[in-house]
This record gives sequence, C-alpha cells and structure tokens, in this order.
Amino acid sequence: MRRTFKNTHGLLAAFALAAICLASSPAHADGAGAIKYRQAVMASIGGHMRAMVAILRGSAGDPADLTLHAEGMAALAGLGDRLFPAGSGPAAGKTGALPRIWTEPDVFRAATDLFRTETKTLAVLARAGDLAGVRRQLGVVGKTGCKACHVGFRARQ
Repeated sequence: MRRTFKNTHGLLAAFALAAICLASSPAHADGAGAIKYRQAVMASIGGHMRAMVAILRGSAGDPADLTLHAEGMAALAGLGDRLFPAGSGPAAGKTGALPRIWTEPDVFRAATDLFRTETKTLAVLARAGDLAGVRRQLGVVGKTGCKACHVGFRARQ
C-alpha cells in the first residue's frame, strides 16, 4: 500500500508542476504580461544593435562577436508581430505601442516581415565575415526595421 501512496504522490506532484508551467506559459499571458515580455525582447534587440555599433566603431568588443549579435537580433526579429497579441495595447498597461498595430494588422505585419528579412541578411553577412557589408546592412536594419516601426507604430516618448 505504501508503494501506491508514493506513486500517487509523485503523480500529483507532476500534475501540479504541469499546471504551474501551463499557467505561466506565454499563451496564457495577460495583456500586462505581454507588454513586459515585448519590452524585454525589444531591449534585447536594442542591446544587440548597440553592441554591433560599438564593435564596428572599434570602441568595444571583438569583430568575431558580430555573428553572435546579428544572429541574436535575427532570432528575436523572428518573433515579429507575435509580440503584439490582442489585448496588449495601451489599455493593458504602460506601452508606447500605437493602436494602429491592431487596427492595421496587415501594414504592421509587412513592417515586421521586412525587419525579419533585413536582420536575416545581416546575420548572413556577419557569418561571412563581411565587415563592410555588416556596416551597410546595419544601417538598412536601423532605417527599415527599427526606425520604420518606431515612427509608424510607436508613440513618441
């Protein structure tokens, strides 16, 4: 009988752990949680961008690290419009995201797709060790990705 108790106890613990994991998964996040997650991802993208700029200026870092940062940025760009689920707009909490993101989803999706494409190109150039290409493409990413979304879909802060 004791063996059955241990198995039942273990089974209950497994169910409890599964419930905790499901409750904390992004699919079940509320609007405020989605905003915090989005802001953390955007801060990471900005960190990769600033690190690449520092490396290219020669003020810090190692050119060998460009690939890591470019691939990191491309991976995060892959999250695209999924970072902006319904219910994570200004009514859900402090965010600079404009309602246009949700009212014009096709326009926003085109912008996030362009950012994803340009960061993939950046990663390819970085893997190839093409410093001049990385420098040029980083400018393209800044204009067509970062600036385009910040101007068109983000409130001035």
